[in-house]
Amino acid sequence: MELTYLTTGIIMIIHSYSWLIDHGDSLRDIVLSQGLLIGGMTVGVLIILSFFVGVIGFFTPFKRDSWLIAHNISIIITMLIILAFGAKIWFKTLDSQKFVTSTWIGWDNNTKAIFEDQLSCCGWDFPLSNGVISKVCPNLRIANSTSISGCKIPLTKSVDMTSRILFTSLFGFIALDLLTILSVSVLMNVRKIEERLCKIEKKGGLFL
Repeated sequence: MELTYLTTGIIMIIHSYSWLIDHGDSLRDIVLSQGLLIGGMTVGVLIILSFFVGVIGFFTPFKRDSWLIAHNISIIITMLIILAFGAKIWFKTLDSQKFVTSTWIGWDNNTKAIFEDQLSCCGWDFPLSNGVISKVCPNLRIANSTSISGCKIPLTKSVDMTSRILFTSLFGFIALDLLTILSVSVLMNVRKIEERLCKIEKKGGLFL
């Protein structure tokens, strides 16, 4: 479980860093802000540090469980931060249509043109509704008289799908964190039992 826990940290760092570099013109970036990506890298580093704290705890004598306790506490902290990330994304996209509409209106014309080309749509509800000139939509009035649809439906669907993928990934990490906490707790309990048995054996040796 510890290696799996370490892997989640590495995955968070790699993906957050790569997405941060390319941030700006991707459908994923509508949901993930730069602050969330930086936070993801930070949590990834904390997970790696927590892993090494756990490694020290695994190889210390029975009486020094403080490292394992610190390891469990750090896992809980990273788990709560990941939960907060998931909650922020959930609340942000709770009313996805309203959220995406306000996002579209706030974009500059270049960004709107990029997403019009990506989604093969023109404007918001229809070409003349907050539409801009792009490769897909070189003439707004002509496009308005054709069957080219607005970007409202495809963009909202894309944001919903992206949100679901992110939710699944984040809560999958939380499930792995819970299993890691359980495995560390079991190890600590086994150590206490072994320590108790050692004391009993020593006492038994004194009476021989």
